[in-house]
Amino acid sequence: SGGSTVELLVPEGITRLQVNATLSDKNGNTESTAYPVRVIAGVKLVEAGSNKHFSVMLPDATTAWFAQGRELRDPNGTLLATLDAEITAIQRIGDRLLVALQNQGLVIIDPAENFMVLSAYPLQGRVTDLAQQGEHVLAIVDGSLRAFTVTGNWIDAAPIKTIDSKNQASPYIDEEPALDVQAQERGFVVLRGDSAVFIDGNLQTKAGSAIALTDAQAMVRTAGRWYVSTANYQLLSFDAAGRILRHGPLGANVERLLAVKPYLVGISTDGVQLLDVNNPYHPERVGDFKRSLRGKIANAQFFNGKLWLGDESGSLFGLQQQVGELLEAYKTDTPRGRVVDVAIANGQVLAAASHYGAIYFGRKAGDWNAQAYPQNGWSLAVSRVLLDEGIAYLAHDIK
Repeated sequence: SGGSTVELLVPEGITRLQVNATLSDKNGNTESTAYPVRVIAGVKLVEAGSNKHFSVMLPDATTAWFAQGRELRDPNGTLLATLDAEITAIQRIGDRLLVALQNQGLVIIDPAENFMVLSAYPLQGRVTDLAQQGEHVLAIVDGSLRAFTVTGNWIDAAPIKTIDSKNQASPYIDEEPALDVQAQERGFVVLRGDSAVFIDGNLQTKAGSAIALTDAQAMVRTAGRWYVSTANYQLLSFDAAGRILRHGPLGANVERLLAVKPYLVGISTDGVQLLDVNNPYHPERVGDFKRSLRGKIANAQFFNGKLWLGDESGSLFGLQQQVGELLEAYKTDTPRGRVVDVAIANGQVLAAASHYGAIYFGRKAGDWNAQAYPQNGWSLAVSRVLLDEGIAYLAHDIK
């Protein structure tokens, strides 16, 4: 009672079904309605292997690098090199690899020269993440953020600065433990225990600009937004302007998020969840694959069409799109204006409808919705439209 949706477990291969709803009262009156339902072919999680063990994995353009203990291997398990200490993080630097070694530091090795060590920077502690943008590298060392400049094969420490409202610089302070660092077009994004911060290409961050996120666990970027899972089973996202959206519960303690367009993959010890982010503002769960996963899954990666989990079993899964018929997703009830230009990005559609204005189409809660902009669209003749990084641009004739 009071619900607007119903969930059904549909056997594989079913393309259509009928839902019969019956309403009755205490006087014995009944009324039944039949609803025909089309079943859209979904995605299956298929087992693709096991015993693919690693503690660190870096997907690359044509291959991937796997580390366990001191050993560096390729996707086939071939031993490539044995380094001087446990490998804790790997980052590609041009045609070389930047490798973090437990309690020893950072080394640059060259795959083209039999993985020769070209340079080393001594560093105590455990490096859990590396990200590179231009000549700068950010590293998380025992939960603290450190910066380096890499010029050729030379590694040198670099300062991170906080800029206040008076444009005065001071050293960056680790107010919270850093969990993840990722490169972006203009610098870096750092996920911390209860916030995220942007650090620009000059290794500077603005004071008071931290994005508040409670009990953050994992982060990934897709469709122009950074999505974050939290320890209280929630999914949040934010954009480059720091605007936060709350997308509701995940239903599991997601320790790893991966972007496999058009999906967001959430991995927990309970299994794998699949969220459709065709509309990045309203993710929809389209798959919940129950698996009992043991061991560390926080370093899982997607490579060569497979999910490499790195758990105790070394699980390997594939996402297999089921074959189905082509279905019409949306059709307007009545024509609106004369459409002269269309922009499509991340599952959103923006149409320039001439004197009617612009019409935005987006999917929300399983349904497509249309919204005219501006509301008095007939007062603004829109002739061109563009969608870019979550911002809609409208051009109008002034004749």
